[in-house]
Amino acid sequence: MKKVMLMPFLQLSTGHHQVAKSFISWLKIYDPTIKCETVDIFSYAYGNMENLVSNIYMKSIVSIPSFYSWLYKKNAFENHEKNRFRAYELLFERAMLKLLDEQQPDCVICTHCLPSYILSCLKQKKVISIPIVNVYTDFFINTIWGKQGIDFHLVPDTPLKQALMDKGIKREKIIVTGIPVHPLIKRSEKLKVSTSERLTILVSGGSLGVGQLKYFLAAIRPNRYLQYKILCGKNTQLYQMVKALNHQNIIPLKYIESRREMDVLYRQSDGIITKPGGVTISEGLYKKIPLFLYDPLPGQEEMNLQYLKSQGLAFHLHNWKTKRPIENQIFSSLNSHTKINDLENRLNQYHDQIAENELLKFFPRIIN
Repeated sequence: MKKVMLMPFLQLSTGHHQVAKSFISWLKIYDPTIKCETVDIFSYAYGNMENLVSNIYMKSIVSIPSFYSWLYKKNAFENHEKNRFRAYELLFERAMLKLLDEQQPDCVICTHCLPSYILSCLKQKKVISIPIVNVYTDFFINTIWGKQGIDFHLVPDTPLKQALMDKGIKREKIIVTGIPVHPLIKRSEKLKVSTSERLTILVSGGSLGVGQLKYFLAAIRPNRYLQYKILCGKNTQLYQMVKALNHQNIIPLKYIESRREMDVLYRQSDGIITKPGGVTISEGLYKKIPLFLYDPLPGQEEMNLQYLKSQGLAFHLHNWKTKRPIENQIFSSLNSHTKINDLENRLNQYHDQIAENELLKFFPRIIN
């Protein structure tokens, strides 16, 4: 029996964990006998300290977003590629070796940059030899990700493939898979264009329900031509707040674990309003649903927003706090033949990069 270890980071229900779950589902389609283990190296190494770090992270992105954004960019972008993150090595290398010795995996899949960096260091030192795979969960690659010691890189698109090649990674080690989407989220061939009298807009704040979502709700003005379904994630307070609005065209939804249920919800939606998190964006692109992006969380989402705008893959709700009502921006985008045709062309180009079931074709290269 083959064993695959997947490595997101921290215990927060973020995109790293969602992509790991999707990857496991594809592995089980390929071979139901594969044993999969998901391990957070921080919890493994430092136990309950993980809760403290997670809480600090959550408070930082909400309370001091500018500082967190500066810190993230300085740590993940300003360091030259040849620089080492010695603190990470000191904190995690020994624990990683102990973990690998205990688990004895046949392959390790990294959906976060930190375990990728540690494993890449160990591989380059020739301390380990098992296959290591990077699965990138955003539309950019920061400098922390391990590169030279990684066996395969699964990237969202061809520009990122070229970026890795420019850093000396061999072409055959880079596979364009898109950000892995759960197999129950079915790929769409045509852009979703509504023919109904009333539009349904899905509003997502991520699985944690954080960020500017509660302020965003105060800016919307639903009417008989448009209704909103609000994904509140695991934020009970947010769910109760939306429910208390008691508006027939503002429908709160609790955290949805089932990807089959999410696929149905996507098919019912004429557009998605979301912060630019990698997983929600990837699913929206996969379903070819028009995306409307509002305030990104500091760090990764800021970079995703820049990418999506530059590629013309989403609409940006500019200055939504002052340019009201928001519905004007939504209707002007969805009713513009020029904008919709351009969006469809861009989405077709994006889809053309990613072959159907690319992950299933890739697995024999790491599991045999």
